[in-house]
Amino acid sequence: MGSVAVHTLLIAMASVTSIYYPQTGNTARFDILWLSASSIPSEVPPAPDVTKASQAAPPDAVPAVDSSEKIEVAAPEPAAPETAAAPPASAPPLLQQDASDAEPAMEVLTTPVAVKKALLRKAPPPEPKKVAALTGKSADDEEDEEQAAATTEDETPAIDADAEQKEAERAAAAAKAQAIEERKAAERQRKEKQAQERKKAAEERKAAERERRQRLAREKELAAAEKAEKERAAAILKKRAEQALLDKRMAERERKAAALAEQERFARERERVAEEKAEKERLAASDRAQKGELARRERTRREQEQRIAERALQEKLARERAEEKAALERLAAAERKREEEQELQKRLAEQELRAAEREEKERLARMRKRAAAEQAEQERIAAAQKKKIEALALQERLRAEQERKAAQKAEAERLARERERIAAEKTERERVAALEKKKAAEQALQEKKKADQERKAAQKAEAERLIRERERAAAEKMERERMAALEKKKQAEQALQERLKAEQVRKAAQKAEAERLARERERVAAEKLERERLAAVEKKRQAEQAQQERWRAEQEKKAAQKAEAERLARERERMAAEKAERERVAALERKTRLAQVRTAAVSGSPPGQASKQEPPPPKAVAKPAEPVAQKPKPAEDKGLVLPIIYGDLKVIVQSAGDLKLTVLFRDYPRSKRSRPLSRNESRREQKLSPIVVKTPDHAEEAIVEKTSEGIYTFVAEGEGGTPANASCIVKVYEKSKAGKTRRLGSKSISGRTVVARVLMPEGIVWEDDGAFTGSMQDSDGITKFNSEAGVFWKEYSP
Repeated sequence: MGSVAVHTLLIAMASVTSIYYPQTGNTARFDILWLSASSIPSEVPPAPDVTKASQAAPPDAVPAVDSSEKIEVAAPEPAAPETAAAPPASAPPLLQQDASDAEPAMEVLTTPVAVKKALLRKAPPPEPKKVAALTGKSADDEEDEEQAAATTEDETPAIDADAEQKEAERAAAAAKAQAIEERKAAERQRKEKQAQERKKAAEERKAAERERRQRLAREKELAAAEKAEKERAAAILKKRAEQALLDKRMAERERKAAALAEQERFARERERVAEEKAEKERLAASDRAQKGELARRERTRREQEQRIAERALQEKLARERAEEKAALERLAAAERKREEEQELQKRLAEQELRAAEREEKERLARMRKRAAAEQAEQERIAAAQKKKIEALALQERLRAEQERKAAQKAEAERLARERERIAAEKTERERVAALEKKKAAEQALQEKKKADQERKAAQKAEAERLIRERERAAAEKMERERMAALEKKKQAEQALQERLKAEQVRKAAQKAEAERLARERERVAAEKLERERLAAVEKKRQAEQAQQERWRAEQEKKAAQKAEAERLARERERMAAEKAERERVAALERKTRLAQVRTAAVSGSPPGQASKQEPPPPKAVAKPAEPVAQKPKPAEDKGLVLPIIYGDLKVIVQSAGDLKLTVLFRDYPRSKRSRPLSRNESRREQKLSPIVVKTPDHAEEAIVEKTSEGIYTFVAEGEGGTPANASCIVKVYEKSKAGKTRRLGSKSISGRTVVARVLMPEGIVWEDDGAFTGSMQDSDGITKFNSEAGVFWKEYSP
């Protein structure tokens, strides 16, 4: 397309140009027409280029003979391309008019002079990036046609320098047009590359969006599966609870039926005993009163045993109902706790997802800004290059105007240098473009790698979170199954024990009944004999002996209770005496110190010297209390032993002096721990009354038996407001396997001082920085948080 435009321009310039030769002899006028093979309707093909005949000579072309001979014209090809027969569509109207006005046929003259001129003329350099090939219409063929047309005209050796100058101008215009076409091609190539890059970036964005949507779909499916699993587990737990309740009701019904049957059996037995008693009364009137007394005692004893058994059964049922109710409450609390943890984890996952989306949007915005800046920079560079090229072209035109009268050799060298410079500039631009392209590709590759790394990190974090969630769900499921299995096993064992116990009671009752019947039969048989009286006497004696033994046991029990009461009274009296003795000694010491101070104030000497001069007075004062002072060792060796008290939370404060501990509580449920408490909420503290135990080594233990969800603050205050140093130890769930102990070190107690803050039920101590993942400090106070557990704890400055 570029060569067609150049040749069209040259033909338009040459069609209006007339060359006159100088007045040397005969005057002749030649009109030169630049024609191509496509514009000549004759069958004569163009002659090959003499200078290029050795390089691109076709195999069927006829070589030229000696330059002194006439050039023979080879026969034309049988068919020519259809595109070569018609003039180009972009040709100007002037060229079309010349082509239409041309004669249908022209005679081609070949002269030796023309051949010599063609041989002597320097051929124009070949255009860059053009390869001679046997095609229908190429640039080399057009040049050969132009040279052949030039050699076939009648020229003279005395051509004026103006013609060569115009030819050089035409060559410069052709080079300029070629450079413009190359710039246009480079601009088109750059735009195509930018379009490809934009398309590639759009495809990457679409792929990222598609991947994000797939990930969201997977998360939704996982959440739906987890919800279905929870519903199924809840249904199983409900079914198991209903089955356990049904089993308990069945067992209670069976126990009631057994008790009713036992009562009926007792009633029948009583009726039978009454009948036998009536029969016995008829048999022996002398023993009727005694037997009636024995039957009454036996009936009373049995009624008492029955009432005791019924009371024990009712207490056992009440305990079972209380245990069942406590177990249901524990299960409900565990379920609520698990639901709160799941809700917290869900909120954290949503926050992480929103943060990831926000980071992704910010990264895309940065990429778009960077791409826009790079595009603006490239446009600026292209505009600067275009301006530079225009300036260079203007300079070249001025230089061509100034050096128009120079020789052909200098013009050719200048044109060669200009082409080299343009080629160098083109090479430099290509190198700069390649460097920019390489830089852009490296930046895109780095962005892509960074995006891949971020995506992989997000996927890895999501996978780890899902794995932790699955492990936690599996652990909870296993724990629930284990608890259910233990509960079921415990219930089965209890039912088995109850059945065994009932069976043993039944067998014992049957055995006792059989023995009693045997004895009754023996006794009835013995009544008929003389030994009946002896048996009755023996039985009476045994009853009296048993009664005496019971009375003796009761007497011993009462004596033991009385001795225990006396011992406790003596112990209380001893402790009161010891306390009075300690108070007396303390009062005596205070009086002694006051006397020393007064003596020092009167004598004007320091208290230390007065204490050295005066003898210690405790001997004279302690003489009346010698009996009490002689018994300190037994009180120290053995005193009142108190059991160790355990609780959910225990704080031990040890100091050289006496301290007063106060416990404050702030409600902070787990459902609100995703945000810190406000200042007003932190001021809503409740004062608790814990169990406080003082030890002999001046340590105070504050025990909270049952803790709630919130913050426990332990405040210590010295007796009388005196400052002291104290060490603090925090024990959480001391008696369980999950218990832990934290030593907070030594603190200076001055006035009301906070010695410990504990968040329950996690057992997180405020002073333990290892329990938190980070902290923040502002003008209001300090906030500590644990991102894994979802805890935000803020303490405001006073």
